[in-house]
Amino acid sequence: MGQPSFITSHPLYIRSFGKADFEVSWSKHGFYQSTHAANGNLYEFKRLSDDRLLIREWPYDTPDQDIERVRLELLEPSCEGLACLPIRLREMHSQWCSRYNGIVLLRPRSHVDHQVQFVLTAPNCTNSSERSRTLGGGDDWKCFEISPLTWDELPGGETLRWHAAVEPSVLEACDRIALVSDADGPLEAALSVLSKFEQRQFMHLVYSDVAQSLRLSLPRFGLTFELRPDCSEEPHSRTSDSTANGSTKFRLHSLDRSGFRLAESQQFAELLVGVTQYLVLEPETPEYTADNQRIRQELLLVPEGSVERDGAGVTRIVYADTAAAVLQACAFKRHARFQYLDAETIETRLLLAALFVATSVSIPDRLTRHTGEEQALELIHRSWTNKPLPPQALEWLHTSRTLSYHIPAIPIACAALERNSTQLAFLFNPDTHDDASGPEVQLPFLAASEYGQRMFHNIRQELTPEEEEYVLGCSTPLENRRQRAIDMLPADSVGSTHVVASPRLSAEVLKDALLSLEGLLSKPSAAPTMMSTAFPLHLDHARDSRSLQLSTLAEDLQDSWNIHRQREAGELQLSEVQLLPTLHSISRKVMDGRQKLEDYVLEAMKVPLGMNNAATFLLHIRQAANRLPVPTASDLLAAALEPSVFTSFNPLLSPLSVRDLHNATIVWLQLCVLEDKLTRVQQLLHNGAHPSVLGLVRDELISARREWDVNEHLAWLVLEVEFRFQIRPTQFLVFKELIENPGTIQQLNMGLGKTRVIIPMLLLYWRYGPQPNKKKRVIRVNVLSQLLNEAYDCWHERLGASVFRFKLFRMPFHRANGLTIERLSRMHQALALAARSQGVFVMAPEHRLSMYNKQRELASSHSAEDLQVAALLAEIESPRRVEMVDVFDEVDELLHHRYKLVYALGKHERLSASEVRFSAISAVLRAVAFDSELAALLEQKDIIEGGMDSLAASPRCEFPPLRLVSGTRLEGALPELLKRIVRALRRTDNTPELRWLASCSNADFEQLSDYMCDQRVQCIATRRGDKLELPSGLRLSKDQWSDVLALRGLLAYGTLAHCLKLRYRVDYGLRSLEDAENGAPRLGKRLAVPFRAANTPAERAEFAHPDSAVILTQLSYYRQGLNRQQFQEALAALLALGPSAQHAIYNETWLPLCAKQMDDADRTMLDSVEKLDLSNSVQIDTAWKYFSHNYEVVNHWLARCVLPRETAQFPMTLEANAWTLARDPARSYGFSGTNDNALLLPLSMQKPVPEMIPEELRATNGGMLDLLCLHRNSEYFELPSPTPQAGDHEISPVCRALLEEVVSRKRETEISALIDTGALLGGVSNITAAKFLIRELERRRHEKPCARGVVFFNDATLDHTHQAGWCVMGPRFQVWALARSPIAARDAIVLFDQPRCRGADFRLKNNAVALLTVGPTSTKDQLIQGAGRMRMLAKEQRVIFVGRSEVSDKVREYCKLEADHGIWSRHILQWALHNTAANLQSGLLQWALHGIKHFATQFEANNEAQVRSNGMFLSLNTTLEVMYQRCTQTSTVAEAINDYMLIYDQRHKQRTASVREIETRCLEYGRDCTIEVSERSSNNDSAITMETECERELEREVELEEQRELQLPVLEPRKEQMWEYASALSVTSPDRLPCSKTLAARVAGLHGSELVTLAWSACNPTVYCTENFWYTSTSAALTHITGAVDDAYLRPVDAFLRFPTGEVLLVSEFEAESILAALAQNPTTRYKLGHLSLSSGNTEPQSALGVKLHTETHAVLSLFAGETAFAGAQLAAARSVVQASNAPREACAALLDIRGRKHNFAMSSLEGLCRELAPQ
Repeated sequence: MGQPSFITSHPLYIRSFGKADFEVSWSKHGFYQSTHAANGNLYEFKRLSDDRLLIREWPYDTPDQDIERVRLELLEPSCEGLACLPIRLREMHSQWCSRYNGIVLLRPRSHVDHQVQFVLTAPNCTNSSERSRTLGGGDDWKCFEISPLTWDELPGGETLRWHAAVEPSVLEACDRIALVSDADGPLEAALSVLSKFEQRQFMHLVYSDVAQSLRLSLPRFGLTFELRPDCSEEPHSRTSDSTANGSTKFRLHSLDRSGFRLAESQQFAELLVGVTQYLVLEPETPEYTADNQRIRQELLLVPEGSVERDGAGVTRIVYADTAAAVLQACAFKRHARFQYLDAETIETRLLLAALFVATSVSIPDRLTRHTGEEQALELIHRSWTNKPLPPQALEWLHTSRTLSYHIPAIPIACAALERNSTQLAFLFNPDTHDDASGPEVQLPFLAASEYGQRMFHNIRQELTPEEEEYVLGCSTPLENRRQRAIDMLPADSVGSTHVVASPRLSAEVLKDALLSLEGLLSKPSAAPTMMSTAFPLHLDHARDSRSLQLSTLAEDLQDSWNIHRQREAGELQLSEVQLLPTLHSISRKVMDGRQKLEDYVLEAMKVPLGMNNAATFLLHIRQAANRLPVPTASDLLAAALEPSVFTSFNPLLSPLSVRDLHNATIVWLQLCVLEDKLTRVQQLLHNGAHPSVLGLVRDELISARREWDVNEHLAWLVLEVEFRFQIRPTQFLVFKELIENPGTIQQLNMGLGKTRVIIPMLLLYWRYGPQPNKKKRVIRVNVLSQLLNEAYDCWHERLGASVFRFKLFRMPFHRANGLTIERLSRMHQALALAARSQGVFVMAPEHRLSMYNKQRELASSHSAEDLQVAALLAEIESPRRVEMVDVFDEVDELLHHRYKLVYALGKHERLSASEVRFSAISAVLRAVAFDSELAALLEQKDIIEGGMDSLAASPRCEFPPLRLVSGTRLEGALPELLKRIVRALRRTDNTPELRWLASCSNADFEQLSDYMCDQRVQCIATRRGDKLELPSGLRLSKDQWSDVLALRGLLAYGTLAHCLKLRYRVDYGLRSLEDAENGAPRLGKRLAVPFRAANTPAERAEFAHPDSAVILTQLSYYRQGLNRQQFQEALAALLALGPSAQHAIYNETWLPLCAKQMDDADRTMLDSVEKLDLSNSVQIDTAWKYFSHNYEVVNHWLARCVLPRETAQFPMTLEANAWTLARDPARSYGFSGTNDNALLLPLSMQKPVPEMIPEELRATNGGMLDLLCLHRNSEYFELPSPTPQAGDHEISPVCRALLEEVVSRKRETEISALIDTGALLGGVSNITAAKFLIRELERRRHEKPCARGVVFFNDATLDHTHQAGWCVMGPRFQVWALARSPIAARDAIVLFDQPRCRGADFRLKNNAVALLTVGPTSTKDQLIQGAGRMRMLAKEQRVIFVGRSEVSDKVREYCKLEADHGIWSRHILQWALHNTAANLQSGLLQWALHGIKHFATQFEANNEAQVRSNGMFLSLNTTLEVMYQRCTQTSTVAEAINDYMLIYDQRHKQRTASVREIETRCLEYGRDCTIEVSERSSNNDSAITMETECERELEREVELEEQRELQLPVLEPRKEQMWEYASALSVTSPDRLPCSKTLAARVAGLHGSELVTLAWSACNPTVYCTENFWYTSTSAALTHITGAVDDAYLRPVDAFLRFPTGEVLLVSEFEAESILAALAQNPTTRYKLGHLSLSSGNTEPQSALGVKLHTETHAVLSLFAGETAFAGAQLAAARSVVQASNAPREACAALLDIRGRKHNFAMSSLEGLCRELAPQ
């Protein structure tokens, strides 16, 4: 029986069991006891006399005599005995008491989760009976925390593991938790400080007996502080800080913010007066000025929450008050020089602004000379973005707008920011369907009116010009604003103040200091020195190689090495002992000079006190009313950029005085930079004078003198001061080369500031440069998509959230973004704003290419609206009135030759011979994996990754993780392997799909085998019309010939071998792991997709080759298995078949593979298909457990539910590639850390002539080679061969072995980073790898010091539970966003997954060591980019190379090393250089074809006739005959290009200079690049266009792995056309209705559809369709290209109107409703409205709503609806429709595929009919 309601409604039951309902029986002990186990436990329930509920649980398989020992009782949270627990432990956990053992276990509240997280025990009790008696008296009880790591390592099952957890040896190693009320002494003082931030009831005291530490934890905020003795030292004196009586002081040190501790003074009185909810942290080792004054660098921790101000003016931060709340703490930092507060992100900056507004008063504070609202306005201006703000940030913005009352500009600025952040919301969220991107932002009219009425404004209270234009309709130029304030003064006083000459001493101090610093360095030798070390790579074979690419690379690398080794840098002249006092003396002089000059300029900017005239009196009145600001040091930054700012503080200054002050400010800025540099250098020396520090000191001193004119690049100087760094000479050199040589690639080593320094330098130059451009200019910075957010945040901090106030725009355009005139208007407004404000667009390449393709697609339309949209989009993509300048970061990857974006056009077309392809692929894979003869060959040739043992370890029902190891062994074994595969296919027991091969004679089989295994064999068949002519004696049907061609494509054309060489989740995989594991909504297609890098699927991309896509899809699902939903789909498809088919598939195929793994009870449940019940969830769960990885189940699901629809092809495409991105070489600037593939970049971006490159830049590659070949970086070790372990379902053996090496006990050096350039972590998500590392770190924490966390990149497509982007995982698996993490990267292990091995930047320890993985195809640029993540590799950081045996074998083979010879980094780099050359060689042809297509498209786009005839679109042909029938021959790229150019000339008549240059390069570098090309087609093969000829014949080598980003057309529902529905009841036949046509006529309009071949006109009476029934969607881009309706969107057959004549009119649902209303007014009519599902043929329908139809009519409607079961007269009627087709099986299969019922086709009466009618 079910549980009584008094149990299920009891609060205690609901708290842990929720809505769970058990089947129970009444036990003899008076309990309701569950009759079945739930999660391994039995439960019993009883209501006690005081209305309490008693709930007990025990493992279901416990013997009766042991139940008492293991039984647990659920306690009420309010139980008196639990009073000793903190409130979070009481409310967030369920408390299960073992009265026998006298303990309480704290588990998650849900009864499903058995993990024990805390144990409450009384350690003083010696036996179980004594513990039981003390239960309820909490004073002596202790609470121990069981970490997840400890729990995972405990023995026993999930339900009994708690027995091991309560062992004394386990508990002694655990932390103890106590109430803060138990604190006294020093703790009480600390708690009083923390209690202003967090309530005491939510704090924990944590004692660690092992670590001998005491911690204060704020678990809701994830903050922990440790109590430590105060050992702080003052500079130079270094005396101990202790109390007068000798007792030690204790301080709270943050464990989350490394290097910070709780400040002794928790008063932050200067700022945010009235706010008390904060903590002040100070550095443990602070910086000091030259006069030993501590530089204030506090962090202010503030809880996130709503900002409120009550009537008394008290400001509070309101946040959740529940124990389970997860809260965040924001960290605000104080600028070391200017002392203002700032935040790290836009969101937290808006929180700080809200706090400033809430605490503002009318008087400026003493520290910053700003009011709170003035600081808030500045923060709002620095938060500008056009990205949608999150809800919390919008709330803070609204708070600032609401609480502000002193400055009218704040509400206006808030409204403007909100408006800009929502303007392009439809681009960030493609699901936005309406033209409004949210509620309209209301203009603050009162504030606007007040602002407009003021004649002039305090400079700190002004709107930006854009905000003024938004609110007032026009903006006031800066000079006019200043003039309005001056015009109100007496004319004779303006310009009357002249400042005294600025102190010349400061300029002399600057000069002397620079000379002194230069004197500390020895001058480099003028003459080149003899190189002390020989070139480390042996490249003699490279020079002798026939590969021109390899020899070119080798020569360039050696030249770079020679230049690098000949260059000498100055060395330090003084020892470290002498250096510090000297620097200290220079620093004192610089600081004194800077201070004097600062005082002078600020004093001159103030209104003079001694002048008694009306003007000064008026200005002093303004100053008292805060209408005239008092200058501070931070104002000098703005004054340096715009000298008129000086008069904003003192309008009386003369022009000469302004000039003098501006010149003095420039000197002051230089002194600030020098002072900061000297402070850094002294801090480095204080930390220790080891070699790496001395190297950093030398580099700092070398860069002290600038190579550029500060007057020309004043903005750079301001950037240096605000962010406390100095531009290096090398950075300026790169800038100079970029500006002087646009269209070339400049190379700079990783870590030298390409992203953080050089791009800001470029952007500042174009805004503030010496030659301003009068034309409106917009900068477009192109960034790799995986680095987009990180780069945007970096530039927003340096340029947007700084004195420059740059506006950074995003425009993430995709095809799915619906475009309207109104939306395009918004995009135009954004572009116009960027042009006016000299803004910057930060874009990924796919966004630009998609916009380009969309414009071309719409431009080819015949719709006036589409043409208008296309014209508007063209003005955004390539504006004529705005100069667009493109900057390419990581240009070699951005403009990679393999990348292209494809728009699919036209209607879906079923993949040609799809069923033949699917069955052939399944058969071949089955043979390779399980055939015994093939296994023997694979073992003999040793070409399987991991050896045959790795295959044998897999269960029989699972497809093994099979991957072929590329190399000479595989190349030698491949011909024999292919022959063996064909022989295996002949054995019918292994390959049921190809049984006909067994019936072939040996001679015929050998002839077919040669043709299927060798693509150079001539075609053995010819086709004349529809007839296939074969050699005499060889008799094959059409289907059998298709089998031969499919196998030829897999074997001879290398498709199978290519796919089996790829790495899962590195080169291919499913788009999202969660799609398969958790049944989450799938993203896009369910096919395998290309991966950009390990665990990084390419967005909206797919494999261009259809057979590659199918093979890789099957391999992916073999590895990943089916999720429950997918398995249920497979079962539903199985049960939809006939009984014989069900039995053959399930009983004879699925079940035998899994039967041995099943328990007896489960085998009985699942031993026959007749027992399967889709409604039985228990049975489905059990079946899924066994069948989810069964490869035959996967094959069945793919073949019936996935592949028929997902492999549908589009007949036409529109392409854009890297050449499109860099169209204008005069305005394109690119740079990267590597330049190996410069040969394959578009012609507009080329490597400069070596002689024109400065030596410092030419030495880049040589410098990196030198670093990686140094002794400390030369180590390489081979990863031990992993062995599968229990639990490796989450993490592969290879990943486990690699991660264990990171935290290995044997390794003396602590590993700080894992740089996975070789993608050894492929297949494992980053968060899973991070959890593994945390678990291992915690296990080893007590053995040796180790990292405190793991930094990793979280991909939102793999893990939706945490924020996307860089994250940090803490010791208890907490996850924070990196920008807000309490753990710094230098204190953690940084996990650089393969996509992040380029561009990612972290400050690691000076002596950090990284593991750098090497993959089987790693190239030199990949390894150098990966090593470049160690930014101080030239100092003391180092890398250790690691690879698998496959890599070791390849390196030894290439470098000709003996088996016992050690491998060093030079060998790895030598082999990687060879891989680089091979990549260039294989990519040359694709590069050329993309370039020629680009220029051909440009020609066609300029030719209106070509556009109108769709000349820009490419046609595709994927039939087996076109792809595989012809033989191939070996050719060279040069020869292939000659052939292609002949085709090009036939179409375009002339070659442009660019096309000729492409041809020349291919002829030069492609003469030795061999490829396989198809034989030329006959002259009458005119159906093949130039593009398909090119794709088919010239890209044969690359098309297997070609990756295309495919964006599908967006279709919209078609609006129904209204007509007079009642008129249908007054005509005698449907053909008299204007909206009606026969079904046959409608189908005839489906051009290219297989449905056309069926005889729909054979039906009598005739079937008609209305226009609304037939046309369901509209897409101008679809219909104007193909002239057809997509049959994939046909409406299901349901409602119809039967006429008195028996004729039938199919209608839409809306039409049916309208006709039904007309019928209601005429009930006697003979017209009948019916539903097909309720109707019948020639018999009376079962339902009153059914309609009797003629037999033929009913049969035709049923067939058109997708029915497969026919009998008798209906079968005869179906025959009359089907027999007209030349390919009845294909036509019916296509119809069923459209209707989603193809799974019903197998073994049905319709399939039998098609088989009977199939032509022989």
